[in-house]
Amino acid sequence: MHLLLTHIATHPHLALLVVFGVALAESLALIGTLVPAGVVMFSAGALIGAGSLDMWTTLAVAALGAVSGDALSYERGRLGNDRLRGWPPFARYAPLMARGE
Repeated sequence: MHLLLTHIATHPHLALLVVFGVALAESLALIGTLVPAGVVMFSAGALIGAGSLDMWTTLAVAALGAVSGDALSYERGRLGNDRLRGWPPFARYAPLMARGE
């Protein structure tokens, strides 16, 4: 554990890159259910507590990743809305999709 903390203290940008990537992936539609973001964010909190990462920088990077993932999902849905309705799982429930919209 000490070796890991030392490595992160010397290369915090790698840990922040992981935080950004996990926050982004967890915010993507359908992919977010497969990403264990809670474990990574808990670990980032532990690294903040240990002094290896700055709290405000880590929060900003995580928020930026989450907003980016939400924006990508939104744009994908906006651009592919018509094609999505033709997919077999969604075509069966067209009235429900119209009601939800």
